[in-house]
Order: sequence, then C-alpha cells, then structure tokens
Amino acid sequence: MSKPSRTESAPPSDRARQLVRRLEAWVQEEIGAKRRLEELLDKQEQAMSQPDATALETATREVAEAIQLETQRAGARHQIIGALAKEWSTSERALTLGGIAQRAGSEGVRLGRMRVELRDVCQSSLSRGRRIALVAQAQRSVLGEVLQSVVGAAPDGQLGSGCVVNREA
Repeated sequence: MSKPSRTESAPPSDRARQLVRRLEAWVQEEIGAKRRLEELLDKQEQAMSQPDATALETATREVAEAIQLETQRAGARHQIIGALAKEWSTSERALTLGGIAQRAGSEGVRLGRMRVELRDVCQSSLSRGRRIALVAQAQRSVLGEVLQSVVGAAPDGQLGSGCVVNREA
C-alpha cells in the first residue's frame, strides 16, 4: 500500500474529526457574531444621523463590546487550529479553513461551505465598518471647519482646549 499523494489524503483520525467538529462550531459562532456586529453597525450608522447623542454613544459602546469579544473567539480558534497542526504534524500558520476542509476529506465538506459563508459575512461587516468610518470622518471634517470658522480652533485641535477663552483674551 502506497502513501497518499498530495491530492488524496488519508482519512482523518478520530482526534482530527473531533477537532474539525469543534472548528465547525467555532465557525458557526463566528458567523453569528459577525451578523450581530452587522446589526450593531447598522444601529450605529442610524444613530449617527439622529440628533440623540445618547443613542450614538450607546450604539458605539455596543459595537466596541462586540469587537472586544472577537479576542476571546480568536483564542478558541487558535487553540483548535494549533491542536490540528499538532495532529497533522504541520505548522499552524500553514492551516487555513479551506486547507483544513480539504485535508479532512468528506469530514470537511460542511466546514468548506461554512468557510464561504464566513468569508461573505466578514466582507459585509468590514464594508459596513468602513462606510461608518467614512461618515464619521466626514462629520469630523465638517465639525472641524465649523470650529475653525466660529471659534478659531485648529481643525485637528482638541475640543475643550480653551479656544473660546483664548479667542476672547
């Protein structure tokens, strides 16, 4: 019996199957978290166009909290992929979701589909975040121009830096 070639892989061990299932659970959790982040970004974008500063502050805090949780999920991903790398005697950096799905053979088909869904939801939330950043940058620019013309503050100056007092003096 010959060794499997690069295009065909040996059936995954029971440990590898278990880790692939854990990785699928992580991907599912990540997809849900990214969708939740999209909802929060939408809420933040809506709050940016409203005169209610409290709503914007609340929405921004919720987005920040959602982003903070990504660190915990990244730690779980790192642990699972590290265990798979050890199981397969390879570098952790060499393993991607697509590569893991391929190595896992028929056991990785679902992971491969989930990988595409995760990629799509990540791209969507990233574009929403960029759009909000552009809107915030535009608002900051307008505010800077208003401050410059009304109170003489430099556009990049900090609010509350005593510009009104200096102007009156």
